[in-house]
Amino acid sequence: MEALGVFGFLGLLICFIMIIISAIKKNNKIKKWGIGIVICFIVFVVGITNITNTETKQANQVIKYEELKTEEKAEIVAENLEENKKEPIQVAGQITQFKPVTQISVGETQQLKPSEQTVSEIKEEKETPILNVHFINVGQADCIFIDYGDYDILIDAGNNNDGASVVDYLKKLNTDDIEILVATHPHEDHIGGLDDVLAAFKVENIIDSGKTATTNAYKDYWSAVQNEKSNYQADKDLTFNISDQITFKVIETGDSFSNINNYSVITVLNYNNIEFLFTGDMESEAELAVLNKFFDIEVLKVGHHGSRSSTSQQFLNKVSPEYAVISCGKNNSYGHPHVETLQKLKDANVKTFRTDEQGTIIATTDGEKVVFNINATTIQINAQPVTPPVEVKNDTTIPTTENADKKEITVYITNSGAKYHTNGCQSLSKSKIPITLNEAKAQGYTPCSKCHPPQ
Repeated sequence: MEALGVFGFLGLLICFIMIIISAIKKNNKIKKWGIGIVICFIVFVVGITNITNTETKQANQVIKYEELKTEEKAEIVAENLEENKKEPIQVAGQITQFKPVTQISVGETQQLKPSEQTVSEIKEEKETPILNVHFINVGQADCIFIDYGDYDILIDAGNNNDGASVVDYLKKLNTDDIEILVATHPHEDHIGGLDDVLAAFKVENIIDSGKTATTNAYKDYWSAVQNEKSNYQADKDLTFNISDQITFKVIETGDSFSNINNYSVITVLNYNNIEFLFTGDMESEAELAVLNKFFDIEVLKVGHHGSRSSTSQQFLNKVSPEYAVISCGKNNSYGHPHVETLQKLKDANVKTFRTDEQGTIIATTDGEKVVFNINATTIQINAQPVTPPVEVKNDTTIPTTENADKKEITVYITNSGAKYHTNGCQSLSKSKIPITLNEAKAQGYTPCSKCHPPQ
């Protein structure tokens, strides 16, 4: 019908031209061309009328299409697609659309089959961020490094002689700065290497117990802290948001203890469903004092190198770890870890790691599970080795494991002094902190010249 209109229009045009020519030549053909004009005009009118009717019908189809349900529209599109042999196109961020055919405009989107995916529904799979916790082997001491991309946390740094090796270890991990440094308490086997660390790296935040000491190790540490000019604060309940999924919390245990170990800064690292608890040298007294602050965890850094003075049964039941790490020195003079602690861990089916037997322990987590760089050690509970008895002049034998073993001799120190004393010494009038003889000597304390304690 569109062709009729075109032919009618062309006929009219030709007839008008021929009439003009006939008029100029004054011949008798004008009448014939007039008849042609009438016929062409009729054809033209018929063609135009049909075109108008077609457009109106298609417009009505579009209006009716918009009123259809999604399923009905999909059927129309599919039929239209099959009829015209058109292929669908994919538009980024949208579901499948079809190129329009004839006069039907697809303003709606097609319902996809279950097997089809839209571009917006395909989520890019990102690698889950990995967090590593290094329990660095520094002998009879503590040093823990938490490595999460550009965010680094260091808890203690071993003895004085361990500083350089700790710095070297961190540099091999491409550490450029440290966001949080924790000095759990002012004993040399925890703060000894921190002055070297502070000299080697920029540190943003420093947290310690707020307790001081007169030892050279503490003086070196505190001097380095002041030179660093970091954000320093004594421990209290704190939370550091490392990411949307990771927090690092400080648990305040109080200030009513006589033993400096119980002032250790206690921290918890939480990554989604995985928790690490770092206890410094916290002993049973502090564990029980704030037992309600603890909760189920996955990894426990065993307190005080596995000493029997820590990891009380109530505390172990409360935190219920799946894994435990003991940081201690091989064949150390304290006998750490003690049999009592090992027995508790074994009875609780805790997978245990030891730096004295296995070297540096590395725990890796994605927030859902934890894996280690080495298999857990096998806990073997043996009787304490019996040292040959010491003979005295009256031929009486004294078992060294009970009376002559200096590691079990208790002496006393004060909050501010540099000497250790026997019970009853007048120097203990203001403060009196029990400590084993070997621990006192290891921390730089010397015997009091007034009360003459054992050496």
